[in-house]
Amino acid sequence: WLLWTIQYALLLAFGAVLFAVFLRGMGGVLHRYARLPMRWAVLVVLCTFLALLGVGGALAGNAVVRELSDLGEAMEQGIDRARETLQRTEWGRELLEKASQGVPGAGTILSRVPFAFGMAVDLLIGLAVVLFAGIYLAVTPRVYVDGAVRLVPPRHQARAREVLDATGQTLWQWLIGRFVVMAIV
Repeated sequence: WLLWTIQYALLLAFGAVLFAVFLRGMGGVLHRYARLPMRWAVLVVLCTFLALLGVGGALAGNAVVRELSDLGEAMEQGIDRARETLQRTEWGRELLEKASQGVPGAGTILSRVPFAFGMAVDLLIGLAVVLFAGIYLAVTPRVYVDGAVRLVPPRHQARAREVLDATGQTLWQWLIGRFVVMAIV
């Protein structure tokens, strides 16, 4: 029951950890080859990531807006055609009348606008949490690893640290694998 209740928070935490692993992993590569201090390397990776995201958004943004506009027009035309088709039958006219009166269950599109807006705000807040928590985890991972290790009984703390380090390395390798598969496809 508890896990079901906090599933959204757990998903955000996992997203933050994955983002931190990405920043740390790429920062590690930069640290190794450019000999930058690790924090600076993570900062360079973060700035590069945000710049690429901004450039990608700027380049693809117009196309996405155009596609959404075309989709909106196509939906309006489809709704108009459906309305015309429904007007030809008696039961269709009744259905349109009930829908225009806002009868519960008739399902008007406007009644779903607040829900869609709420979902969009939820998404943006979730992304912000993942971004900021991931940055904090990437810049000072030892603070959080040490905190997690303190939750384990003292005699098992060394093993817990090994497991967390191995988990971080495994997640980094998994991310590399995902990037390779995306590049191939």
